[in-house]
Amino acid sequence: MKSPEEIPLYTDREKEVMHLLQKGLSFKMIADILGISIHTVAMHIRNMKRKSNTNNVWGLVAYGFLNVALFVIVRLLPGKDRDTEEEQ
Repeated sequence: MKSPEEIPLYTDREKEVMHLLQKGLSFKMIADILGISIHTVAMHIRNMKRKSNTNNVWGLVAYGFLNVALFVIVRLLPGKDRDTEEEQ
């Protein structure tokens, strides 16, 4: 099973934006940290909402948190060595 970081749903830049959104930063603060315009931040968020089928920033952030939580839960379940079993 791939980690959320390995799933090619988001670009590297979109992942950076998502990480900063999850920290509660504003579009302006994200833009300043990444050295891009607010419009570019909004474009990345628009693309991520489309890819994740969410309607707003809160839904997008929740989607990100849920995917990471589900990945961790699945990895902690008994029989977590499924990857090695499948390869054999």
